[in-house]
Amino acid sequence: FLENKELPITNMWELKIDLDTMREIWWIQTIFGEKKLLSTAFLALDAAKYTYQRKKIYDLLKKSAIQGTSETAIVKGLIGLSFMNSPLVPYVYSDISTEDFIKNMPAFEKYGEYLVADNPSYGLGKLPYLFKKTDSFNTSKINFMSIHKSKGLSAHHVFIVGLVDGILPRGSESTNTLESQRRLFFVGASRAKQSLRLFSQMEWASSLIHKVDRSKFKYRGKDKVIGQTSPFVTELKLTN
Repeated sequence: FLENKELPITNMWELKIDLDTMREIWWIQTIFGEKKLLSTAFLALDAAKYTYQRKKIYDLLKKSAIQGTSETAIVKGLIGLSFMNSPLVPYVYSDISTEDFIKNMPAFEKYGEYLVADNPSYGLGKLPYLFKKTDSFNTSKINFMSIHKSKGLSAHHVFIVGLVDGILPRGSESTNTLESQRRLFFVGASRAKQSLRLFSQMEWASSLIHKVDRSKFKYRGKDKVIGQTSPFVTELKLTN
């Protein structure tokens, strides 16, 4: 919504990864992973700049599926495509050690600690999550974040949404105690320098409450549920 209004925002909630880093991770997974097909297919599609090149990939994959071609043969077929001209291609199925690979390709040194020498494929699936980042706090923009990420920060105006019983606090389905959640609410509220606005949305789409304490909501029809204001808000005894 805020983006549609062309307001300057910083999204500290969403984890992101830049395409160059993702390409490097795909190459690591293709070179050292036990299962190479998915990462190789991503690399091939990324390298394909024209429709006829993408068609070559789809035709190869379709033909391989019909014929029951082995994964090794499919991977070799993909990296053998003329537009897959990366200097990293020769390392696929080369049995190179992680140490030698990093020596030859120093740009990949940042991944070295995650490539266990006796089992380089261990944990490779986690690499995309380890290298994801969020936007940094920016005082000239609207900063969108969780309460946890607001610790140590402050702003002139703070808006806290989702103050509904069953969300904050989560109740019986949460591993956090009620008191720890109350302290978390205080962390968020105390970020404000000038004004604090608290929002309790009563009506929710039923599809949005599968990860919260559903016992705190009442169904209204098939697609909507009704909640109650968080006790953390009522405890404040605010007046109009």
